[in-house]
Amino acid sequence: IRKLKGSGAPSAHQPSARHNFLPPYQISLDHKLVLVTIHPTLSVTSCRSLAIELEEHIVGEPRVLFNFGGTDRLEKVVLVEIDAMIRTIEDHSGLVRATSQSLDFINFVAMETRASSLTKVLRFFAG
Repeated sequence: IRKLKGSGAPSAHQPSARHNFLPPYQISLDHKLVLVTIHPTLSVTSCRSLAIELEEHIVGEPRVLFNFGGTDRLEKVVLVEIDAMIRTIEDHSGLVRATSQSLDFINFVAMETRASSLTKVLRFFAG
């Protein structure tokens, strides 16, 4: 009897149950609040997808909360994209807040001059 290659011992290419693969972002609604959870894997491409999805919720006077959780850094170009989203929401009479559990992230954002809108709404939240 011949054993097929790959059957038997688990392959190194198969993800194990202990690996958690998070999407780059998640949008959830809580009454009139749009909660956007940002994960460290957010890229420029996924950021643009996020902007398109958010357009559905920017009606009336939207209230949006960006939650960066424990993310320490994002690409600077991603910060600029998020900053543009914040300005768009505010231009539609919306209210935007952002929270982070990482002081490193807050300091990182503060150093990016092209993310001034994000800097203004970002607050530390000890989770």
